[in-house]
Amino acid sequence: QSICTRCPIGYYCPHYKTRFPLVCPPGRVCAREGLQTPDMCPPGHYCLAQTNTFEKNLHMMTPLQLSQRIPLYGGIAHQGLYPCPNGTFCVGGVETPLTIEGNFTTPQQCSQGYYCVINSNNTQGAM
Repeated sequence: QSICTRCPIGYYCPHYKTRFPLVCPPGRVCAREGLQTPDMCPPGHYCLAQTNTFEKNLHMMTPLQLSQRIPLYGGIAHQGLYPCPNGTFCVGGVETPLTIEGNFTTPQQCSQGYYCVINSNNTQGAM
């Protein structure tokens, strides 16, 4: 007898009769159970594979603080949003901190005459 289970946080299940949940891809967030389509990583941030919460700055927590969080499905840890690096801006769906000019799944350099502070989400960060 088989038992169907909701797709867990950190994963998505895009098809009817999915046998195994798929890991949330880079540039996306899988923060709810039962996702068929991952949410887009929000502007001003980048999201690595298995991002499973919209929380920010988890990477800055101490090991003790992280150990106090409840592990998710399969023992994976909470994986949150990372700020877009200083000097760049991130539109929605960015998946890495490394810049490739013209590839908007990566952070992009600010427009001439402007500077972009951490978490910028447009070409003209600040004047």
